[in-house]
Amino acid sequence: MSRTPTLILVVLALVLAAVTFIVVRSPGGAGEALPLLGTTTEPVQQFTVWRDGAIVSQAERQMISNVPGWMQTAPIEHPLLTTAVEGLLREALSLSTEERAKGDATSLGFKPAQALIEVGDLGVIELGRRTVAGRAFVRRRGGDHAYTVNDTLHRLLLDTDSVAWRKRDVFDNLGVEVGRVRLMRGDETIQLARLRGAWRVIEPVGEVANEAAVHQLLAYLIDSDVHSFILDEPEDLAQFGLAEPSLRVTVETDRKHFGPNGEVDVETDTQTLHLGGPADIGSSVFYARRAERDCITTVAAPLVARLRTPLADLLSRVGTAVQPTDVAAIEIVGAESTVALKRTLQGWTVQPAEVGIAAGPLAEELLTLLCVTEALEVTLPDATADRPPATSAITLRGYDTSDLARFELRLDGEDTFLVRNATNGVSRAYPASDRLASFLK
Repeated sequence: MSRTPTLILVVLALVLAAVTFIVVRSPGGAGEALPLLGTTTEPVQQFTVWRDGAIVSQAERQMISNVPGWMQTAPIEHPLLTTAVEGLLREALSLSTEERAKGDATSLGFKPAQALIEVGDLGVIELGRRTVAGRAFVRRRGGDHAYTVNDTLHRLLLDTDSVAWRKRDVFDNLGVEVGRVRLMRGDETIQLARLRGAWRVIEPVGEVANEAAVHQLLAYLIDSDVHSFILDEPEDLAQFGLAEPSLRVTVETDRKHFGPNGEVDVETDTQTLHLGGPADIGSSVFYARRAERDCITTVAAPLVARLRTPLADLLSRVGTAVQPTDVAAIEIVGAESTVALKRTLQGWTVQPAEVGIAAGPLAEELLTLLCVTEALEVTLPDATADRPPATSAITLRGYDTSDLARFELRLDGEDTFLVRNATNGVSRAYPASDRLASFLK
């Protein structure tokens, strides 16, 4: 078999390869398919976008409320959507020198450039004009040539408002680990704090908090989004009702981490939101501003309504956090006598014995009323100042004889007990029982 056809094919292949190499390398043809900004193995740490000679967005990677993310640092400080930034950078880094453009800087739209983006330390990309069929011109600042690429980066930088890159969370990376919430509503300040896993009202009264109500408040704080971005760097806060905010809410989270020597360091993350006036006729949205940011936004009315939850609704409907099993004795002081109920191994006893009551049922009913039953209504101290005095004072004592809780109790009408916390003055109304009503009378 002759080898001539095989040799001819080999020679033709070599010639074709040589011609292809010459065409690709020729200054008048397509450029070598290399990344416009070169290659890097390190993640980009910052970027800057300019339009019309002004910075549209300058951002850098940083920790935001203990979570890594992108923070815009100019023209205002605001967290950015990681997905939006990564998509923008991915398009910038994917630009290729495969198709070299023909023409001078003016004809290609680089005098001036439509927009510029500086990608970390890799360089600056200048955007020229767009052509047909989704194509556009780009060049690297300082480079010798321009290139034709798809116009995705042009659409991201020229057709998209940079506000769309911002995160819309009202609070940054807020979670269930929130430790304190402060509501300042005119002259009223309410302070909530998580203590040993349970929420308490610290100010204006010290009381057990309504866990369900606090969790609903936290859910709104964690999940609420900005309704719209109104104005950056406002000159007059008064026109938005924010010179003297109608409501301020501050959320604090203690974040623990180990120091260099193994010690536990606690860093407190504090975020504050100011609320202004309604932004529309129907009061469906309200002006708002994060105290840490120079930007006016709006938030929806449901969040505002939750932040205006009455103090009484934030208080627990149960009279005390004391557990019935922790009570060793109950002292009941009436107008004419004092009765002491004491827990023993054999059950409850009553002193003096001649009182002639069933100690066990009375003690269990009192503990159920004070420590378990949810009140029909919770009333603040000021609202009960003019009510008649209590008919009985009740003290719950622990096994070490210390006072666990003190109450004042009276029968309000024929079917309601009014129980007042003797420490803070908060009152709770309960349905009256025949046994207790008869005993109190």
